[in-house]
Amino acid sequence: QQQQQQQQQHFGTKEGGERERWGQTHEVEEVDVEGLARRRGGFDQLLERRRIGKDFLLLSLNAGGREFYVWATLGEDWRPRIVIIRYNPHLDTTMDAVIPLDVRNFFQEGVYYGASALALVRLGRRKGYRLVHASSRRPDLFFVHQDYMSSLPASRVYDELNSIMSHARFRPCQDGDPRAFLWVNSSQALLSQVDQACHEK
Repeated sequence: QQQQQQQQQHFGTKEGGERERWGQTHEVEEVDVEGLARRRGGFDQLLERRRIGKDFLLLSLNAGGREFYVWATLGEDWRPRIVIIRYNPHLDTTMDAVIPLDVRNFFQEGVYYGASALALVRLGRRKGYRLVHASSRRPDLFFVHQDYMSSLPASRVYDELNSIMSHARFRPCQDGDPRAFLWVNSSQALLSQVDQACHEK
């Protein structure tokens, strides 16, 4: 259990410093989230610097509206068993929508950021993950790698977005209309990352 706790990793937009975790003080590294979202291999290098094993327990992503892109850059060799990731609850579950990579002005009218739950589910499937839970307290989705699905109760419904989301009581404040902004779908978002990498070469 202690080893599993030490393998849990949380990456967000926190500044450098220290925080208390599991009774010990850990240094928190300042993370360039925009750089991780745009630079292929950047997330892998971050994990390597922290000496994280490739089959670690938990990855929690709250990356200031860039969660889709940061998760997408994680290399195939890295396989956390559980991924918790923030989605945009203003977007309907039928929408495959991601904020474009070249947009820098986030959170316009409180709704223009991040990715829809459906876009993250489709990204997760590409990476071998299945949706197992949606939080009722905050807009977080929980994924488990397909290699570990057999350890979950067979009576539960998994990877059915509408069914899982129907049990999530979390509701966002009503701000602007997300349909007033430009979005790309999950496939287009992934292609934009490839184009970005080609331009950097």
